Amino acid sequence: MRANSKDMATEQVIGLIRFSILPKSPGAFAISKNKSSRIYKEALFDPQRLNKRFAIFETVTLPSLDGQVDKDFYIIICASTYLPEPYKERLEYLSSTRRYLTIRYFDDSLFMQRIASICVGDIQKSNRVINFRLDDDDAISFDFIENLKNVSSLCGAGQVITFQRGVYIRGGAAGRLDVAELNYPKIAIGLSHIRSSQDNSTIFDCGNHVKIDDDKVFNVKTPIFWWIRSVYGESDSRHLRDVFEKHKKISTHMSISCDEAASMLQERFPLIDFNQMQRVL
Repeated sequence: MRANSKDMATEQVIGLIRFSILPKSPGAFAISKNKSSRIYKEALFDPQRLNKRFAIFETVTLPSLDGQVDKDFYIIICASTYLPEPYKERLEYLSSTRRYLTIRYFDDSLFMQRIASICVGDIQKSNRVINFRLDDDDAISFDFIENLKNVSSLCGAGQVITFQRGVYIRGGAAGRLDVAELNYPKIAIGLSHIRSSQDNSTIFDCGNHVKIDDDKVFNVKTPIFWWIRSVYGESDSRHLRDVFEKHKKISTHMSISCDEAASMLQERFPLIDFNQMQRVL
């Protein structure tokens, strides 16, 4: 239940992560393409797939959240009620050891927009909520939350904030990673939305992220890296099919050792083990 306005704080930051969720109309996910509901559900909850997703989530995403210099934020994992019990227990354990992390379960009767609105609304205690999206296999820099709050002070309700510079990383040969640096305005990683106390919308109501009206977007253009996108064969987003090959043609691309990746990226992502990242990708 939303708090009374007289009890509201000034601002909150709430991140939303979809973790093997089964929303109504899941067509945005490549894994759902040309599959019946039954076949899609079997593929989504296949143990081999889930083990890999957890390995990446625990190696890439969680360390980037654990390492935030500004600890005043919330993350809500939106998961499916159909998620097998051992994996629910694993999520619950991860949540129990992290103050910022909450798990919510939903069946397949709701669209993602409604799921996101429920999640944010249930813990909203402020007049303004900076809500952002993050996939369960990507990372944000250690100062992302801190800078998101700073930038949000320049934005009004309904505006969208994007941090355009980051890296794509794909597992390469043993001990190596393929890395592509690029500027990607309106990338979904960390894409944020300002929600007022009179508004029920979230970042998921903004539609296709690459088609958001430029007039509504505040683009942070700096030379430092704000995010890491993991690239691998089982990635769920249809947009990620062959995306590494596409983007390395228009960006700085290199094949480097894990130690070189650490030298390049550890300052921005201090808790990520790039040797472990190479193994799980």
